[in-house]
Amino acid sequence: DHLGRLTANLSGANLEGADLSNATLEGANVHKANLSGADLRNADLCHATFSGADLSGADLSTANMHDVIFRGANLSDANLSGANLSGADLDGANLSGADLSNTWITNVDFSSANVTGVDLSSVMVDPDTDYKTRLPTQARGRQGEREDKLIRDEESNY
Repeated sequence: DHLGRLTANLSGANLEGADLSNATLEGANVHKANLSGADLRNADLCHATFSGADLSGADLSTANMHDVIFRGANLSDANLSGANLSGADLDGANLSGADLSNTWITNVDFSSANVTGVDLSSVMVDPDTDYKTRLPTQARGRQGEREDKLIRDEESNY
C-alpha cells in the first residue's frame, strides 16, 4: 500500500534550540513556529512553509530549501551558508545579519526582504536558468559581476 507523502504539522511549535540536523521536513507546515537557535544543518526542507516563523540565529547551513516559503519569517543572524534557496519565497523576510555565503539563490525574489548587513557577494546564481532573482537595492554594489549581469539581463528584457 502506498500512503503518499506524509508531512509534519509543526505550526506554532516551540522548537527553540532543537537539534534537527539532517532532518527530513519536506513539505512540512512550520508556520509561526519558534526555531530560534535551532540546528537545521543539512536538513531537507523542500516545499516547507516557514511563514511567520522565528529562525533567528538558526543554523541552516547546507540545508536544501528549494521552493520553501519564508514569507514574513525572521532569519536574522541565521547561517544559510552553502544552502540551496532556489525558488524560495522571501517576501517580507528579515535576513539582517544572515550568512548567505556560497548559497544558491536561483529564482529568488529578495526585493522586499530586509538584508541589512548581508553580504551577497558570494551567492551563486545560474544566469542560464535564472529568470526571477531580484536583489534588494541595499545589496546592490556588493554583488560584483553577478549583480552587473543580473541587472543587464533584467534591463534587456524591457
